[in-house]
This record gives sequence, structure tokens and C-alpha cells, in this order.
Amino acid sequence: MSAAALDDAIREAVDSCEGGLEDKIVRLVVSEVPRHILRELDHKAIREYKRKALHFHLDTRRPEILRPKAGQAAPGRRASLADTVRAKLETRQLTENIDRTALVELGLHYLREADSVAGRTLDEDAA
Repeated sequence: MSAAALDDAIREAVDSCEGGLEDKIVRLVVSEVPRHILRELDHKAIREYKRKALHFHLDTRRPEILRPKAGQAAPGRRASLADTVRAKLETRQLTENIDRTALVELGLHYLREADSVAGRTLDEDAA
């Protein structure tokens, strides 16, 4: 719906109030109104409705944002926490006296230990 069409619909709703707006509390709910349409409305007319009524509230609701459900993102498998830890430790710059293989194994050991305390396995993180 364009801004002009919405202005017309608001005017029709206001005009259909029995006895007019005077001394009435009015709440008009309009759904699925994008911001750019809201900015283009006839705000002078809306101020006039507010002046006439005891209270006039134009309750505009934006369209609902549709977010992808789980599993609808980019194709491929998401890296597990263990994969991420392994990758970071394998590429991290180390001093010369640290064995990289031992560091990676130790990091994964600590991760498995933390997961066992939490009651899950490393494979569950990838799911």
C-alpha cells in the first residue's frame, strides 16, 4: 500500500467513527507499514486528528523480519568448537620452544574435559 492509499484508509477509518473524533479516545492499528511509507504519510492530517480527539494514537507496526531457520544458511557443515580450537592453535604464532602438536592436543584435551563436565561430547557441538 502506498503512502497516499494509507492516508486514504486512515481518513476513512477516522470518518467512520460514529459522532466524529471529538472527546473520544482513538487507537488505530495499522500493520505491515514499512518505515519509508510511514515517513511519507500526511502528518499534518494526523496532527489534526490528534487535536480533535481527546486522545488519538496511530499505532503503526512494521513488517515482521523473516529470518532463516536453522539449516537454511550457507551450504556446508558448520565448524565445531573442536575444529575451531584446532585450526586456531595450528595457525597461531608460537615461540620456538613450544611443540605445536602437544599444544593442539593439550587444547583439545582441556576442551574435552570441559565438555565432559558439561555433559556433552565434542561431536554434539557440530550438530
